Amino acid sequence: MKHDLNKIIQILEEDLSNKRILVVGDIMLDQYFIGQVNRISPEAPVPIVNCNQEENRLGGAANVALNLKKLGCNVTVIGLIGQDDNGKTIEKLLLDEEIDHLLIEHDLPTTTKKRIIANQQQIVRVDIEEITTLNVEVQDQIIDSVISQLKETELVIISDYGKSVCSERVCNYTIKESNRQGIPVIVDPKGPHWKKYSGAKYITPNMKELEDAWGQTINNDHESITPVCIQLKSKYNIDNIAVTRSEHGISFFSHTNSDHYPTEEKEVYDVSGAGDTIVATLTFALLNELEIEDAIYLANLAAGTVIEKLGTYPIIKDELLLHLQSVDKGLRSKIHSKIVDNEELTELLVQWREAGDEIVFTNGCFDLIHHGHITYLEQARKYGDKLIVGLNSDESVKVLKGASRPIIKEQDRALMLASFSFIDAVIIFEDMTPANLIKLVKPDLLVKGGDYTVDTIVGAEHSKRVKIIPFIDGYSTTNLINHIQSLGSKSNV
Repeated sequence: MKHDLNKIIQILEEDLSNKRILVVGDIMLDQYFIGQVNRISPEAPVPIVNCNQEENRLGGAANVALNLKKLGCNVTVIGLIGQDDNGKTIEKLLLDEEIDHLLIEHDLPTTTKKRIIANQQQIVRVDIEEITTLNVEVQDQIIDSVISQLKETELVIISDYGKSVCSERVCNYTIKESNRQGIPVIVDPKGPHWKKYSGAKYITPNMKELEDAWGQTINNDHESITPVCIQLKSKYNIDNIAVTRSEHGISFFSHTNSDHYPTEEKEVYDVSGAGDTIVATLTFALLNELEIEDAIYLANLAAGTVIEKLGTYPIIKDELLLHLQSVDKGLRSKIHSKIVDNEELTELLVQWREAGDEIVFTNGCFDLIHHGHITYLEQARKYGDKLIVGLNSDESVKVLKGASRPIIKEQDRALMLASFSFIDAVIIFEDMTPANLIKLVKPDLLVKGGDYTVDTIVGAEHSKRVKIIPFIDGYSTTNLINHIQSLGSKSNV
């Protein structure tokens, strides 16, 4: 299916600060405690996580708002927080991101998800929450907040995580009043009770949420979900249903349309927040009058980007633009686009840091790439979100390795490295050491292979952390060259 990439890119490049969106729903705090597991507890058969990093991120409806903000929209979020430190943390995060908010304090604890992550894997999640039916007074406060914002709003999102805010009364009023004022409502649903979403313009369930509404298991194929969606649309007077089907993409149903839109195959690190990204991007696209096939394509692309990252991350407009601008140039262009100079790398660093990515840097000659190199680089990438590889130029390799090296020219070595999905950027440097390049990058983690010590690693002072990965025994370019030469000698005997 062809898409109007020029139209999508044009919209993404526009100033959209005049587009105001209201998000109503369950606000959460996502906390991450990140570290390494090196031993098992003597107290119980559980891993001990040596935590060296803590992060607080916006979750739930607040993450939907953050995605919209990163796409360039003007957004206001309405929800509840507790009278506790986690509530204050959410307020600070919203202020830091310059997201307008109307937060109602409540005597319930702030909904919080604590995730313990070790070696890039989630070990356990601890939820702090108390789900209850809100009293009429609190519901009135939410409704009054919605009323105060609708006159300046072009589209409303109801982000329901089943944490109390999106009661039937709040949802029904928000949808009814929005419809009266000609404002479309998009619902990200939760639970089996879709009556409260009656009259919405769009609803975006995943397969589990669709099954909850239907009351039984549904096969994850377009043929099976089609009659279900048609009946649910009619039953609840909902104009459009977009079903997110994980790796199978998105199926869309309207009065005149019933289509399936596949997604690109991606390496999945974490699906946290992917649904938030889909509803936010779909809202952004529809608000800017993209055709539905282009809107869903963009939402699929955005979700595919965030699931490659660890934890809850918003989509960044520049990331989407970078991908879109290379889509129609084919795979080879995508590979070439990873090979950057200092200026291009600086731009990427700004984008990645704005997205909250952990940046890993390593360097080497990588002449005659072998299994040892690949294993080392794959492992390095797992310590962060983006891996930059500094590649010695041909001239520097000659000085380091001798006049007969390199075997493979620098551009070809760079192209081979860039073809690996776990490498995000390759930059060739002319200096004898990568010190100046590391100073430019200022990585979160500097990775070296072999038997170095931290005090002997060039550029360590410009990195937050240093990690040494042992090489795999028996693999080296020198050994490989010697083996090839010995085979040549034998053939001449």
